[in-house]
Amino acid sequence: MTRSFETFSLIPSDLLKFVREHSSFYNGAFSHLPLSTILSDLPITDVEAYWSSSTASAASVLTAPFTDGVVMRSGGSTAEPKIVYITRDELRRICQINAVAMSTSTGLVPGDLIANLSHMGGMYGGFMFNNTTFMELPVDNVHLPISGQQPLDVIADTVDKFKATVILSNVYTPTRLAEWLKSQRRNLQSVRLVLYSGETFFKDVRPLWNEAFPNAIIAPYLYGSVECGPIGLPAHPPRPTGDDDINPLYKVVQPAVHMEIVDSEGRPIIDAEVKGNVIITHLIKRLQPMIRYPVGDIAAWEDYEQKTFRLYGRDSVALKINTTLLDLPLLKSLIGKHISQDAAAKFQSVVRRVKGKNVLVFRVAIPPPNNAALIRDALEENIALVSQSWVWNRTQGLIAPLEVEYVEMSKLVLNHGSGKLKHFVEERF
Repeated sequence: MTRSFETFSLIPSDLLKFVREHSSFYNGAFSHLPLSTILSDLPITDVEAYWSSSTASAASVLTAPFTDGVVMRSGGSTAEPKIVYITRDELRRICQINAVAMSTSTGLVPGDLIANLSHMGGMYGGFMFNNTTFMELPVDNVHLPISGQQPLDVIADTVDKFKATVILSNVYTPTRLAEWLKSQRRNLQSVRLVLYSGETFFKDVRPLWNEAFPNAIIAPYLYGSVECGPIGLPAHPPRPTGDDDINPLYKVVQPAVHMEIVDSEGRPIIDAEVKGNVIITHLIKRLQPMIRYPVGDIAAWEDYEQKTFRLYGRDSVALKINTTLLDLPLLKSLIGKHISQDAAAKFQSVVRRVKGKNVLVFRVAIPPPNNAALIRDALEENIALVSQSWVWNRTQGLIAPLEVEYVEMSKLVLNHGSGKLKHFVEERF
């Protein structure tokens, strides 16, 4: 069941009027609507049009000349980076809100030594957001700005030297670190908390992390994006038992954002456990406003009144090769079925151009199995069963036979800004 009723008491009364008057993009999008139109009756932002307009001329989206603040890139794994403009005051206010919420929701205690393994450089925003947040934390802490780009031995030795108690990172960097520690027969005893963000943590990775960080609780730190900033933080502090690490419950960072979950028709959902698209209206960002902006994730309310929710993956993450569209959940399920669930968390799809044909390659970070040829055949047969387009393109000679590569973890391609695993790697151009 879905309902269209919604209240917006937290939304500044002048926000929509301000955006219509000062952003040419939103003025054009809303010009046909009365000034009295409430938020839920406004159209959902056309993301492609928004970023196309911003790329052509940032001034079309911005509400004022940009003279004081920070320029950042988004660091997603499936799209070209987007340029984000944020004023110094906006960044400070967002990080203050994030810091206060983080101090009660992530299990930090006074005196924690936080090893920041976020990736930095290239104008990507994760490291800056975290660094600014740490400076605003209302609990004493020591920040170790190591970054995830450092060699694994340097990361391990630094954590050991300073006896870091908390690691903050995406999922991929601690996984690489844990595999390296295992190869060296080492672990990091001082770490009591590993906080991740930006990626899903899978149950099959848990034993590896538990071996590398034997005294640590694994928990989410944040749900958000560079474009929107923090959207949700854990609804409660980390617990040593249960599945909070793989199935976290988040609570909307309400002072910063208004979050909706909408159905396929764009109508707000308020019933529990009904999945829909995450839509954000930012309550602080006015230089580069975001009104009913689709984040690209699927979520469902756990408790609408308390604004708690769970995430259920991406809205549209897919690989297109010729006319064949293969979405990420399908590809992961195929790898999990025919290789292993562990492999499904450590693979990427590569598209190449060889002798006039497009080639799809599954690059998997496990040792080559003895039945590699049979696995390849089974994977391709399964794709053919679910995609007539794949069959047609193969028959026409437009797509070459599927290939599978078995590599070391270090050979998987990362997004150079965020350090996230790239699910799709384009090698045709």
